[in-house]
Amino acid sequence: MKDKEVRPELWISPIDRNGEPVDTSLIETAKQAWPVVIAISRQRRVYDVGWLREIMEDIVHATSRRIKRDKHVTINTGYFVTSCKNEMTRYATEEADVDLRPFEERGRRVRSADIRGAKGNRGDS
Repeated sequence: MKDKEVRPELWISPIDRNGEPVDTSLIETAKQAWPVVIAISRQRRVYDVGWLREIMEDIVHATSRRIKRDKHVTINTGYFVTSCKNEMTRYATEEADVDLRPFEERGRRVRSADIRGAKGNRGDS
């Protein structure tokens, strides 16, 4: 079996960098979101699982601190998936070495209209 086909486990420290305990329900919710995060990262050709684990742990710990300040915040798996996607996008934008186009579009031939639209030039010059 190829490494890319293996579903890596997720472990998140139950203590954040400030020495505060992390709500176990957040860790469980992050674990439920993990397979989706892995699938998205593979679509985007991001195979550094260690980096993805760090992102998820950072997000869980930050979320735990936020919830302690605001008890009315509710978190679901979609929150963790979106947060990880946003971090992948931020990294790709900074490093410019990750293809962010959806998997289906990567093989598609680029049309001049796509280029004009991407550059903000709508042809009305």
